[in-house]
Amino acid sequence: MASCNSNIPCYTSVDCEFGDWQDWGACTQGCVGLKSRGRQIKTMGRGDGKFCMGDVKQTHPCNPGEGEAPPAGCEIAETPEPCILSAWEDWESCSVSCGGGQTRRSRSIKQPPSHGGASCDQALAEIGGCGTGPCTSDCVPKDCVWSYWESWSVCNKCGGEKTRVRHVQVHPNSCGKPCDPAFAEEATECPRECHQPTYCAMSEWKDWSQCSAKCGSGVRSRSRELHLTVVEPEMRFLEEAYSLDEKTLESKFQVLEERASSLEVRRLQRIATSFACGLLSLVAGLALQRVFSRRRRAAGLMRDLTPTVTVEIE
Repeated sequence: MASCNSNIPCYTSVDCEFGDWQDWGACTQGCVGLKSRGRQIKTMGRGDGKFCMGDVKQTHPCNPGEGEAPPAGCEIAETPEPCILSAWEDWESCSVSCGGGQTRRSRSIKQPPSHGGASCDQALAEIGGCGTGPCTSDCVPKDCVWSYWESWSVCNKCGGEKTRVRHVQVHPNSCGKPCDPAFAEEATECPRECHQPTYCAMSEWKDWSQCSAKCGSGVRSRSRELHLTVVEPEMRFLEEAYSLDEKTLESKFQVLEERASSLEVRRLQRIATSFACGLLSLVAGLALQRVFSRRRRAAGLMRDLTPTVTVEIE
C-alpha cells in the first residue's frame, strides 16, 4: 500500500458570496438615533476562488434620517455633533492555517451623532481572506498499523498449505511509512492424508446411569455415539480381501457362506426346539388338568355313597 493523490486538494475552487442584507433594526432613540443591519456569508471561498472582502454590519441615522424631517417633539440643536468611530481592532485568528480561510475585525461607535450631525454610515465590521497559501507545512508522520492476524484457513489441497491474512487498521498519511502488501498474508504447510475413506461407526457403550428408583421398578440408561473412523470395524475383512487372490478370496467367501448357513440352521433348530418344548408343556398341562378333574369327580362320588348314621342319646 502507498499514498496517492496527496497533492490534489479534496475540494474545488469556489468564490465567496455574501448573503442578503437583513432588515434595518429599530432606532436606538426616539430622537436622533441609529439603526443597524447586518449580513452573513452565504458561501465561503475555497481553493483558488475569491474571498469575501466587504462590510458585514452597517449603521444609519434615524429620527430623523438623512433628508428627513425630525419627528414631532424632536428639536434640532444649532450645533450638530457628528458620529465618531473607534479605531479598528486587530484581525481575528484565521479560521484555517492553509488552503484558504476567513478572518474578521470590528470597531465600535465611540460617539453617536446628535442634533443632526453626520451619521455613522461606515462599516462596523468587515471580513477578509487569510491562509490562502498551499498546505505545505511540515508533515507529522503517521505510519501504517496492521491489525491482528485472522485465524488460519483450511488446507487448500491435500498435503498443501493454509493461509491467514490481516488488514490495515490505520492508514498512513502522506509522509508516514506505508504498509508493505507482502506482509498482509502468510502461509504455512499443513500436511494431511488425502483421499482416505472414512466411515461412520458407533463408539463403545458408556457406563450405565444410576437407577431412577432405589426400590421397586426403576430404569437406567446408557448411550453411545456415532463417530468417523478410517475403517469401520465391521468392514475390516473387506480391506483384507482386496489383497487376496481369486482362489483365496473364493475360499473365504465359502467359509463365510458356511458360517451363515450354520447360523441359519442353528436358528431354525432353536425355533423348532422352542416350539416342541411349548407343545409338550401344553400337552402336559392338559393331561394334569384331566387327572385333577377325574380325582375331584371320584371324591364327590364317594361322598354321595357314604351312609349317614344318626345316634340318639337318652
